Amino acid sequence: MARIRQFENRVVTLVDDNEIAGVCHEYSGQEAVAVGICGALTTSDIVTSTHRGHGHTLAKGGDVGRMFAELLARTGGYNKGRGGSMHIADVGIGIF
Repeated sequence: MARIRQFENRVVTLVDDNEIAGVCHEYSGQEAVAVGICGALTTSDIVTSTHRGHGHTLAKGGDVGRMFAELLARTGGYNKGRGGSMHIADVGIGIF
């Protein structure tokens, strides 16, 4: 849960500094939901999230660096920086 909160705190700072373009829906305050749900899943289980999917991706083992790259519209992101906050996906860990 702390990892998700730390990530979200940094996201809020980047949004406030206008470094993240577009809409970014924060996950703060919901960390226990993602940890509880994803903790009960197997590696083969799939999660489809909504516009607040950061926590689910991190709880399923998502890469923080790739997530930041996606939010910052960099090619190293999950969708090569084109999907942004609401479209992070990683088939390898079951995040659609």
